[in-house]
Amino acid sequence: MHSSNPLIVTYNGQADLWNCKPPLAIWLNALSMRLFGVSEFAVRLPSALAALGTTFAVFRFTKRTSDRRTAILAALILIGMAGYVEVHVARSADYDSLLVLFTTLTTFSLYFALDSGRFYPAAAYGFLAFLTKGTAGALLAPGYLLYALIYRKSLRRAIVPSLAVLGGVFLFLAAREASQPGYLQAAIGEEVLRFGIPADGASAPEFTFYIWRLFWPWQTFVVDPTRSVTYIIGAFPWSFIAFLSLLRPSRVTLYLWCCVVPFVLLISIAGTQHPWYVAPAYPAIAVLAAIGVQKAVESSGLTWLRPVAGTLAIGCAALNLWRLQSSYRNEILWRESGQAQLIRALPASARVMVSPDTVWRTPAVENGKVVGSELYFGAVEFYRRQRPSGSVQIACSSPPFAADGGAVLETSCYPPGGRPTRPLIRRTPDSRIVANL
Repeated sequence: MHSSNPLIVTYNGQADLWNCKPPLAIWLNALSMRLFGVSEFAVRLPSALAALGTTFAVFRFTKRTSDRRTAILAALILIGMAGYVEVHVARSADYDSLLVLFTTLTTFSLYFALDSGRFYPAAAYGFLAFLTKGTAGALLAPGYLLYALIYRKSLRRAIVPSLAVLGGVFLFLAAREASQPGYLQAAIGEEVLRFGIPADGASAPEFTFYIWRLFWPWQTFVVDPTRSVTYIIGAFPWSFIAFLSLLRPSRVTLYLWCCVVPFVLLISIAGTQHPWYVAPAYPAIAVLAAIGVQKAVESSGLTWLRPVAGTLAIGCAALNLWRLQSSYRNEILWRESGQAQLIRALPASARVMVSPDTVWRTPAVENGKVVGSELYFGAVEFYRRQRPSGSVQIACSSPPFAADGGAVLETSCYPPGGRPTRPLIRRTPDSRIVANL
């Protein structure tokens, strides 16, 4: 909001070389806060609008390739998928909701472009996907090429649009590097690190990580019997229903399967694995599941399958929204909620101590202190920025490093000479380390 160079994303006023993603999502967050003020509503609005846009795109594409009833069912199935309405995708101010929108628009527009030869819309959406989350926007490309090879689709007219996208990518990277030398090295390191070895505290990679979540999402219930009935129903495996689309395979179903399968295999061999990385596959699976219901009705004559599937999708959506609103408020969002309540209640002259986490589930407020790892220090600052300028100081307590599950993690309290993205640090008369905010 206040940067003199919009190409550079900052953290505490310094160029951020830890998170090297392109800035489109941050631009939209900043624009929304300019229009509506610094608030949770404003910062989450772009993600919510992107989720609605993706749902409409699923409806529109399915209607063009099938019929209206199947299109409505596809949209309902998408918002009934637990992974899609999760906190990290459609329900929070992360990159993934916007990424899913542009990868979905790329996938759908490319399907028609392979027949019409009009590749520029797909190229534009692909470039926007890159501006949202870098190379993550290109992970569906192997599926596009696979389909083109199987059906012998000519890609000659796609050469110029593709070169235009590459030119835009190189232009952005050149401008970003010129604005701050070192960005390219940091960005390449981040992309290679995430694909090669676990990053961000992720566990060791498992090849079946995403396959379990797509085709057997109830597996956590087997491991953890405390999962509620709400979770079991809300995590209904729509990917199973998607297989029914192969009863009478059409060109559109084979196209979507060509997109989904290589994508899932590609992210399954990556070193860093998080549940939301599979989110770009959800819209295609929703379309395939709706077409699967349609094929089942046509093959069996059981017309009641369609309303049953629609009712189940609506039920899944309602249960997932209720579960996130109630259960996750205590399990995941309690940290930000505790920070928000404390920061808002403090007098303007208050000083808040931010101490490193020792475990992920350290209480949000402990002995009058807000606690949080590096990942959550930005949340404390976000809530402080909602107060009048100059009010509420935030300080870092020691020790400078914290152990989390046996692994040593850097926190917001960096020692002098720490990471280049650390907050500005100065000593105060009482020897406490304070971040210049």
